[in-house]
Amino acid sequence: MAGYGNPGDPRLLWILIAVPLILLALHPVPFRLLSGFALRLVRRPPLETVFNERQVLVLVVRYAIGTGLLCVGVWALVRAAAGPSVGGPMEVGFGFLLAFVISFVAFILPSGIGGRDSILALVPARPLPWGGALAISVGLRFALIITEVVFVGLATLVGRRR
Repeated sequence: MAGYGNPGDPRLLWILIAVPLILLALHPVPFRLLSGFALRLVRRPPLETVFNERQVLVLVVRYAIGTGLLCVGVWALVRAAAGPSVGGPMEVGFGFLLAFVISFVAFILPSGIGGRDSILALVPARPLPWGGALAISVGLRFALIITEVVFVGLATLVGRRR
């Protein structure tokens, strides 16, 4: 995705550098050092425990599987509404993830309202008019909210029975 618009753009090189550095910082040894330094700066005690390599690997694999399933589900919903010309699961899934990340970065908007939907609308906007693409994006947001509410309700019921 780094060179999606213009693969020769040197400004996009930072993405190729930043991603491995961020992943390296999540390794337990650098993470312990960096978090200890950051916590000392704000006069807080260091972390008592840090995940080991195996625990980090398990979390990364689980997150990747969950994210992959979510992207396939988003693609299926968008494809059902927009048709096969919307793109493949990777394209729609990455568009969804990009919109999700931008909604966090745009912290001036409460919960990314409007930002996430308009960025996500860019995916189906290629084969559809903008109004239809935006309607699909907002509809997808409602479907995800309903899914989350149902999950929380079921988890609460299961938790109360135990």
